[in-house]
Amino acid sequence: MSSNLQISETQKKYTGDNKALKLYKDLIVGDNKSYITLFTYEFLVFFANLIPSIFGVALRIFVYKIFVKSLGKRPYFGKNVEIRNPSKICIGNKALIENDVLLDARGKSANINIGTAVLLGKGTMVISKNGNITLEDGVNISSNCRIATQSKIYIGKSTLISAYSYIGPGNHTLIQEKGKSRIEDKMDIKGGVEIGENCWIGARVTILDGVKIGNNSVVGAHSFVNKDVPENVVVAGCPAKIIKYLK
Repeated sequence: MSSNLQISETQKKYTGDNKALKLYKDLIVGDNKSYITLFTYEFLVFFANLIPSIFGVALRIFVYKIFVKSLGKRPYFGKNVEIRNPSKICIGNKALIENDVLLDARGKSANINIGTAVLLGKGTMVISKNGNITLEDGVNISSNCRIATQSKIYIGKSTLISAYSYIGPGNHTLIQEKGKSRIEDKMDIKGGVEIGENCWIGARVTILDGVKIGNNSVVGAHSFVNKDVPENVVVAGCPAKIIKYLK
């Protein structure tokens, strides 16, 4: 790889001169785990995804119960669920994780905590990069959402996140460091996203890092949220603005 190639820190880590197998192990089960753990985990997950119907579900529950930090009663795992660094992930009672979901707790400080009766829709990604993600009891995240952070994301009880929403990304800085491309600059991290209880986030909403949304509020579909939202309001637009008070 050319020394003049301008890429991000993550790209440098995973395309550098370190051994490919070690990088893969660090990504899938963590740098503090053995290669035996990696091979055992990958084999069991691969085999569990080959088994159809309720028998496959039962086998996947058995496999993940061995490897995740904690697993509650009566969970459901669809096919092709990918759980990276499972020892940093807690999954509560009756959680419903549909096909093709990614849970990725990457980095020494990463944690993902999923509460009771949480639903993660098909194709959704929950990614913690040295951050903390908490999905409280009853949270419902629809299909093809991306929930990602380098600091924290908190979603309160019984909140609904509609399909194709994008929550919590840090931003690239507008002011470039001299001699560097934008992709090489450090991310502008603003402390994460907090969404209160009983909220409704519409389809294709983007919520930026640093935003807090109060309890019982609604964000209209296709909105861009870059500022805090108080409790008991409806906001919509790009950028989102208050269009209605609920109390």
